[in-house]
Amino acid sequence: MEAPEKIPLAFQGKYVLTGRLRLITGLHIGGREAEYEIGGEENPVVKDPLTGEPYIPGSSLKGKIRSLLEWAYQSQWNLIQLRRNKDRWESEVRDTDDNGALTDLSIVFGPWDVEKKAKSTHPVGPTRVIFRDAFLTEASRQELERVIGGSLTEVKAENAIDRVISRANPRPMERVPAGACFDIEILFEVYEDADHRRLRYVLQGLRLLEDSALGGGGSRGSGRVQLEGLSLEWRGRDYYTDGRNPLSLASDKRVHELLRDLENLIGPVRTASSSPKPQGDPDG
Repeated sequence: MEAPEKIPLAFQGKYVLTGRLRLITGLHIGGREAEYEIGGEENPVVKDPLTGEPYIPGSSLKGKIRSLLEWAYQSQWNLIQLRRNKDRWESEVRDTDDNGALTDLSIVFGPWDVEKKAKSTHPVGPTRVIFRDAFLTEASRQELERVIGGSLTEVKAENAIDRVISRANPRPMERVPAGACFDIEILFEVYEDADHRRLRYVLQGLRLLEDSALGGGGSRGSGRVQLEGLSLEWRGRDYYTDGRNPLSLASDKRVHELLRDLENLIGPVRTASSSPKPQGDPDG
């Protein structure tokens, strides 16, 4: 058995991105129909079981953004593989590039295959990005209660048209109405110097999301969103060990502004955290 090696990773701190996600069109992220009584909506949105209010699961944000980035970097890393299995196409998403190295996306979002993580030549460490569940802002909650009441949602009536006899097949869909806002929080953990530049992938994904759609029915108009009032701060290791104050890097920004100015915003953080003091150092 080989002698243990020193792990080239050490917790340096976290970037914390907060702001609002505004719905430009109605949002449908499906819940489980089995949870609803007979006579309820056929295509309900996911809701908090304690409050009954709609929310955006962090998994929905993470999954959509990762998917958008995988396609955006397909020409560079060839992540999405298509294979013919008898009479159908099947897809597979790789964690590694053509040279067998884990890609930045696998490090940021976590590998699909944990075995690839274990066998990687470079220790990967924890998944870097954390997407919190997003809940309605207080202002949106009050406005929806005033205008709609009840479940705080709308029902969009859609019809699937039979191409032969032109008969309509109704398919109602519950949505959170356009104009509603959700508080978002995304944390990005830094364990090595390269992680500072990897924060860019999260912002790129959010930028792609604004020109895509979140949830179901995106090709039929649902799920258009806009991110606004974004703030970025750095919480270094001493924020957690010594109670130091966080470092505010930006406030009240749009995604494209953070993406454009990112190198300047995080420059001081990279310089200060590139050589973290060892664990247990009383001056750390």
